[in-house]
Formats: sequence, structure tokens, C-alpha cells
Amino acid sequence: MFNFISWSLAQITFLQFYNPDFLRSFGVGVINGSLWAIPVMLQFYLFYPLMALATKRKNFLWIVFLMIAGAIMIMLRKYMDANNDTFAKLIHVSLFPYLFLFLFGVIFRKLYEKYPSVFNGKALLWIGVYVLWVIMEGYFEIEGSVGNNLNIFMFCLYIRIQKLENVEYDREAVARRQIVFAIVRLNTIAPDPVLIGTALRIVEKITEPTEYINSLMAVYSMVRKDKSRCNELLHFMADAADRILSPYERATALLDIVPLALQNCDDDTPLNLLRKAEILTKKINIQYIADKIRNSITQLYSMLFHKYNDKKYLTHAISVIKSIDDVDVRLNHLTGLGQSENYEILPQYIKIKSLSEKMMQEGIHTNQIVILERLIRTVADRGREAIFFCDLAIFFRRNGEGKLSKRMMQSAIKEARIIRPLSRRAFVMCDIALKINAAGCEQMAQEVLDFAIDAATNIRQSSLRDEVFDELGLAIKLMQGM
Repeated sequence: MFNFISWSLAQITFLQFYNPDFLRSFGVGVINGSLWAIPVMLQFYLFYPLMALATKRKNFLWIVFLMIAGAIMIMLRKYMDANNDTFAKLIHVSLFPYLFLFLFGVIFRKLYEKYPSVFNGKALLWIGVYVLWVIMEGYFEIEGSVGNNLNIFMFCLYIRIQKLENVEYDREAVARRQIVFAIVRLNTIAPDPVLIGTALRIVEKITEPTEYINSLMAVYSMVRKDKSRCNELLHFMADAADRILSPYERATALLDIVPLALQNCDDDTPLNLLRKAEILTKKINIQYIADKIRNSITQLYSMLFHKYNDKKYLTHAISVIKSIDDVDVRLNHLTGLGQSENYEILPQYIKIKSLSEKMMQEGIHTNQIVILERLIRTVADRGREAIFFCDLAIFFRRNGEGKLSKRMMQSAIKEARIIRPLSRRAFVMCDIALKINAAGCEQMAQEVLDFAIDAATNIRQSSLRDEVFDELGLAIKLMQGM
């Protein structure tokens, strides 16, 4: 009863900011929360006559008062940001953090009375000044100085959020992600817990898992200091990644989450995410794409090994390296980890590599080219033969031997075009296209990709044909992004 009486008295006087504990569980926890500003305004009305009297014949003192009030405001706001004690709360409802703004208004009014031509008909100019002020308040860390963040940025943001309901379904996810990014940028300028809630409510309605994850990653930067909230968002991201159909895109999403998990998780969450990504590589049939993921996984394991000096990370790294199809990449990773390659290297690879390097050092002769081609054709697997020819085409091109490079590429395509079944032919062709596209041969890569599409088109089983075209579509996306 005493608390209720004291609160009632506060409401009918000038202490409307008083909010006892028994009201915390009612509604939003604060009754008439905006009324905290009334005591501040009353304090100014009491304080203003004293300042008016002091500046009666010395108008320049208004500028002096403004500068002093600005310095006080910055110091007090820094104190309030760093503390949450009773004194900080009392400062919040006192005049001093806001005196600068009141004085700003007083000075503008006096300037208007003296120089009306500066203001009349200049609405756009002063709107620009206001926008500049909003930007400066964030830069100088005096956020909140424009009331309850009711500024032009928030207004524009509100309009965009309202228009989300009219966005077409296939564009809604992108539109929501763009608004979330805008909220994150606004929060960087003027941090506000309300913006976090607004961003999360927008993200909740994103049904496309990749856009959902990208949006949550942006929100993650807003709650970085809240470990429990970060872990919650990481859990949501991992669950969303499981809904992504493409093994490559799902693995990529998991690898994007890993660095965030390393910052906040003390358990095996990062390791579990890496293992999931590693398993997914086995479902990718185009080896260039699978190796791209394995390469990223290996780099993360290597980073963890060097950071924590824990052998389990080294063991996992070597396990992934063993599955990398590209022998040169595999060897580079093992060398970086101080390991030696002693398994699953075709004997022909050593001879092919040695002879091709010798040819570049001592000069190219026709008989050496013939020997090189015979060495490659001793490989039992036709797909492997095609890849070896492709790798040599890239090697000779880099060393300025365009004619020999073209011959090797023709041999690669010739071998690949007679591979059976058609699904593997399409995958090997696509692998070659990605390799030479990365090497800078875009036109040739497109021609090889057309062969892959032809092979996929002739697959009779519809489900397998669709699966192959899904991976070819992914390859096209990757080639366009290179």
C-alpha cells in the first residue's frame, strides 16, 4: 500500500519518473514511461530565468553556456553508459544531460528573431543541418540526444518496415535482410536496445535459410557483448543451416558460423560445425567444389592447432587433407603442417610432375611430350587422366607455353567426352571448366561447361538428371563469381 501511495503522489507532482518494483511485472514494466521528461522540462523552466537574467545585456554568454552544457552532457552520458547505479538514474532525469539541447533551441529562437531571412523558406537547408547533427551525435558518442531516437533515419526505417507487407514473396527475404543491415548500421551510429528487438522481429519472418543466417549474423554484431544472446543466435543459425538443401551452400553457411562460435562458445560447438561441413563434402560430386570446402575446413583446423597447440585439431586437419582430390593442394597443406605425404599418391603423378618441370627447365622436345602423354594414359581412371591433362594445360599456360597448353587441354576434353556414366562425365567436365576458369580461360571454360550440360541433358533417369543439373547450376554461379 505504501508503494502505491508513494507512486500516486509522484504522479501528481513532478516525480513522474518514479517506478516502484511492484509495477515491473505489469505491462511493459513502466507505467507512463515517457513522463520522465516532465521533471526535466520543469527544471529547465525554473533554470531559464536565471540564465536569461545573467545574459540580459551579454548575448555572447548564451554561447558560453551552450559550450559548457555540451561538455557536461558528454561527460554525464559517458558516466550513465558505464554505470547503472541510483546516481546514474537520477542524472538521467535531471536537467544537466539535456541542458545543451534546450539552450540550442533558445539560441535558434533568438537568431530567428534577429535574422528571420536565414530561416524563412530554407526548410530543406535546415533539414540537411538536422541530418548532419544526427550523424555527428553518433560520431561523438552522444547518442540519444535527440529524444527517443525520433530522427529522420528512424522515420525512413519505419516507412521501409511498413512497406514489407507489400513486397513480393520471392523478394521479401532480400528486402528484410537489407532492412536488417540498415538497422545494424544505424545501431553503430546510435546504439539502442530497441533496434535489436526490431531487427530480430524482422529476421523471424525470413523463411529462406541462407538470407535468415546472413541477417542473424548482422544482428550478432549488435549483441556481441551479450554471451547468452550470442549463443542463442548461433543455435538459430545452425538450425537454419540444416534446412539448406544444397550440400555446398549448407557447408559454406556452417563455415561462416564457425568464426562466431569460436568467439563465444567454450564447448565443442565449432568442432561439431566443422565435422558437419566435412561430411557434406562427400555429397558434392564436383571435386573442385568439394576441395574448395575442404580447403576452408583445413585452414580453420590449422588455425586452431597453431592457436591452442592441441593435437586433436592437427588430427582432424590431416584427415580432411587426405580427402582433398587436388594433389598439389594436399601437399601444400601437409607441408604447412610439417607433415609428409606418404599415402594415396599415384606413382604416375610423381613422374608426370618431374618430367613437366624438367621440360620447362631444359626445353621442350617432341619425344618428351609423347612420353608425358603416355604416362598420363597409364592411369587406370579416365576421369583422373582428364584432370591430369587439364592440370598440365594450366601449368604450361602459366609458363608461357600456349601451344602445348592447348594440346593438353584438347586431350583433357577428348578423354572426358568418352567417360561413362554420363553423370560422371558431366561432373568431370564441370571440374575441368572450373579449374581453367580460375586460371583465366573464361571462354574455354564456357565451352567445356557446355559439354557438361550436353552430357547431363542425355541422362535418362530424371531424378539423377535433376541432381546433376543442380550441381552444374552451382558451378555456373561459382564461375560467375570468380
